[in-house]
Formats: sequence, structure tokens, C-alpha cells
Amino acid sequence: MDAYDKDIWDAGRKVVSAIWDALGWIWHGYEIIGVENIPSGGALLVYYHGAVPIDFYYICSHILLYEGRLINPVGDRFLFKIPGWSSLLEAFGVIPGTVQSCAALLRKGNLLAIAPGGVYEAQLGDNNYELLWRQRLGYAKVAIEAKVPIIPIFTRNIREAFRSFNIFQAFWQWLYQKTHLPLVPIYGGFPVKLTTFVGNAIPYDESHTPESLAQLVTQSISKKNRKLTRTQTVHVSTRRNECVKMASRNRRANVPDVDNTIDLVQVDGLVVAKIIKHCHEEGSSAVDVAQGVLLGLVADTRLEVTNCFPFPKNLDENFDEEDYQMEMMRHLRKVNVDHLHVGWYQSTQQGAFLSTQFLESQFTYQTSIEESVVLIYDPLKTKRGFLHLKAYRLTPQAVALYKDNDFGADTIKTHHLSFESLYQEIRLVIHNSHLVNALLCELSEMVAPYEGSQYLDLGTASVLEKHLRSLTDNVDELLQDTNKFNIYQRQVVKQQQEKQKYIQKRNLENNARQARGEPPLPEEDVTKVFKPIPVPPRLEPMVLSAQIAAHCQQVSLFCSQALGKLFLSEALQQPQSQSSQQQPALKGSSSKAA
Repeated sequence: MDAYDKDIWDAGRKVVSAIWDALGWIWHGYEIIGVENIPSGGALLVYYHGAVPIDFYYICSHILLYEGRLINPVGDRFLFKIPGWSSLLEAFGVIPGTVQSCAALLRKGNLLAIAPGGVYEAQLGDNNYELLWRQRLGYAKVAIEAKVPIIPIFTRNIREAFRSFNIFQAFWQWLYQKTHLPLVPIYGGFPVKLTTFVGNAIPYDESHTPESLAQLVTQSISKKNRKLTRTQTVHVSTRRNECVKMASRNRRANVPDVDNTIDLVQVDGLVVAKIIKHCHEEGSSAVDVAQGVLLGLVADTRLEVTNCFPFPKNLDENFDEEDYQMEMMRHLRKVNVDHLHVGWYQSTQQGAFLSTQFLESQFTYQTSIEESVVLIYDPLKTKRGFLHLKAYRLTPQAVALYKDNDFGADTIKTHHLSFESLYQEIRLVIHNSHLVNALLCELSEMVAPYEGSQYLDLGTASVLEKHLRSLTDNVDELLQDTNKFNIYQRQVVKQQQEKQKYIQKRNLENNARQARGEPPLPEEDVTKVFKPIPVPPRLEPMVLSAQIAAHCQQVSLFCSQALGKLFLSEALQQPQSQSSQQQPALKGSSSKAA
């Protein structure tokens, strides 16, 4: 270790960074994803400020130890008023920072970090991770002044490691506005898993204003926040990866090009009951997405799903899920249960299941097992009396696009693909044997009448509210991707103009040289001078558009079903009101007769 080869401050920084890095790895299992997104030159890092920003300490330690670069954070002015802290802050590169001094630091190729929320966000934030930046634009002005990219950073579970008291929120806000000091009590130090995600760089664009750039940054961090904290967002979990590997290992020989050969999915009542039981048990923790394997057989164009089993929730590192799945299918085969792997199922919240990872997983299934489907179950809607179980498959156009592994605009246009043709819903029916139907009729007579009243619940506001929130989030994400594509188009137009100017200038210079009797300059490849600008991938906006369309369809369907309940309740209340009006009239006529 060369911690003592340079000046004492450099040695001290490396020793402290090594201690912090070890502490993060031991206590929080800390890891950082996306370090490659930080450029070699100057860049502004913008991050969410937790109650105690230990994640930022870990980031600085990691970058210093493994990248050899010092991050200069902008600290609150009250830190420099604490006796004895000025020298320590100076040693670690902390600056109070004006726009001019920060921009000058960035122009030298340094890294600068700013938490726009600052102490206010640390003290008054909660585990909803809402950005409390109060229309601050200083960081955007710094990036524009220095002409450097902005790197958005967000750490998952930072509010679970240290927490601030959320009671008497109005009082603490009033106290902070009066004193501008961190007086809200903080508690924590909990050993939770911390993962920092370094987002894609938001490049400098001369057309940006501080307001527009700040909006892009807030949208980027909010998007990452929603993806990491909301339970309905679908990610490629370890269990799904194991299932995909198993599907690939069981690839059937001589499988032709994938086509939509399945017109109907017939699901046994046993499968529906097992899926509901598993999703409600595992989904009750509001942390994990319940997933499992579907088993059955194919009859012509009908896929019969006759059994299923869940992925185990096992934290043992030596546990092999692939072997578990193969062993389960062997046992089922021994007792004459259909053991052919025909797809997978997954729980969701408010119908938000579409993502690029979801499409990649289903593509692997359909290219390995031709008749594969995915069943999506929404437990929240089912609790409200609307059984939500859908079957989906990728369309042939989407499969062809994934085979080409090119998601540019031209390729998407060649395959005639849009967000409406990414996937298709397969008609699903629930099938029960005659003996099961007889048993259900007998059990229905044994169930108390009031136990089924929850299916007549009229409280649909919560479901619609969450659907609309998810819809708003997706629209915001789509707007952000659209802004990135607009920036790309402006950069392409600007580059084309620069190319034309370069060619004209070179032609004028050659004409002048010929007039002087000198040989013209050799021809030069313009593409080497002006490197092509990478095209933003168009798959993510297409997936967002498909998710938005799915949300709108589900909201429309849910509202129509809810209105049916409301009309039913209104019809039931009218006879009661009429009978209540008739009773006083009968009493009056009887008194007169007396």
C-alpha cells in the first residue's frame, strides 16, 4: 500500500477511505453499480441526501481507492463554523462553493458532488424518497457554466440505514427555517444492504437552461428512485435467471421459428389457487415479487396448465435453485403429474409488469420452449373482487427484433414494430373437473353469507389512485426519454452543420493553394474527424408506451366494473328508501282511521 508515499494528507485520506470501504462492505454489504458512467474528465455528481449521507462517504472512498480520484463535495456552510472542522474538511476537498468557484474546479477536470436537497432534505425527508430540492438551480448553473455532464446518483435503502423522526413534521420544518441547523433527532445505524446506482451521464447541451437541466436531473433521479423502491417494478431477479437457465438447458431439438401457435390457455383451478396462495403469502411483505414455474401440456393450439410450483425463498448461498426445479419436476413425473415446463408466472402491482428485462426473459423462454406463456397475477385487484390473471406472449415481430439484437429506430421500422405489437394477450379460461365443481357447490352452502361481502366492496379509490400514480410515473419517464432523443437530434443537426463548414473551409483552402501553385491537401475521411453520435436505444420508450397503454386499458376496464357495482348498490337502495317513505304514510292513515 502506498499510503505513505506522498504528503500526509494524501496518506490520511487513503487510510480513512480504506477504513470506510471495509466498514461499508462488512456492515452494509455495500456495492456501487455503474462506476463506468463517470467520465475521465470533469463531471458534476448530483445525489440524494439521506438522513446521514454514509453512502456518499462510501462512494468517495471507493472512487479514491480504486479509481485514484478525489471527489470534492460541496458542504453546508454551518459545517465550516464547527471548531476544528475547517482543516479536516479542507483535507477531504469539501468546499462551501459559489457557482464560479465550483465551475473553475470542474474546468480543471475534477469531480464535484452536490446534494441539492442538503440538510433540509436530510432532516425532513422520509422513506418515500421524495426529492426536497425546493426549486434549487445552483447545481444546474454550475454544470452549464463549466460545460460538464451531470451524473445522477441514488442509493437504495439509505433511508432505512439512518432515519429521522417524522412526527411533528411541521414543527421541525418551522425550526429549520428559523435556525437553518440540523436539529431533527436522527437514529439508526441499521445493518441494511446499501447499493449505489450511478446513472447515465446527462451531457452538456448549450440549448439547456438551468430550469430545463434541473428538470432532467430530477426526472432521472426520481425515475431511478421509483424503479428501486416501488415493489411493482419488475427486475431480473436471481430466481428468474435460474428459471431462464433451466429453460435454455431444456431447449427442445428442432424447434422451428417461434410463432404464435397458442390461441387459448386453459388453467386448472388448482393452479389458480396455488398462484393466489403463493402471491399473497410472499407479496404480503411488500418486498419481493412472487414467481414460479408452470407445468402442463399442449393440445393443438391450446395450452393446458395443470400444475405449478413456486420458486423457493432460500437465503442459503449453497442452495441451487436449478437443481431444485429439476428435482421437483422429477418427483411430479413419478406421481403421474404433467411435468412439461410450459412457462412461468409472476405477481404484479397495479399491472406494472412490462420492462426490458421482462421481455428478454420471455424471449428466452419462447426461443427455448416454443409454447411458453407468462401468467401475470395482480393481488391488489383480486382483493377488491376483480380476479386479475392474464396470459401473455411476445409477438413474432418482437421475437425477430430480439434475434437481431438491434433496437435502433431503423430496425424497429423494418420489423413494423410498435408499442402495440410488442406482446399479445392470450385468451385464458379457468377449467375445473366435474368433481371439483360439485365440491365447490357443496362448500358454497357451508360458507357463511357475510363472508363473501368483501367482493361487493365499493372502495375503488385506492386502486384507481395507485393506477394513476403509476401512469403518471410512466409518462414522466417517457417524457425524459423523449427529451434525450430531442437532444440527440439537435446534436446530429449541429454536427452536420459543422461538417459542412469543415468541408467548405477545406475546399476554400485547396482553392487558395491551387492559386498559389501548391498541391491541394490530401483527402481526409470526415467520419474520423467527426465521430458519429450514438443513437439512444428506442426499446425503452416503446416499453414505456406499451405500459402506459396497458394502464389506460386496465383503468378503463376497472372503472366500468366499478360502475356496475355502483349502479347495483343504487338499485338496491331505491327500494329501501321507498319502503321507508311508505311506512310513515301507513302510520298516518291508521291514526286517522282510529
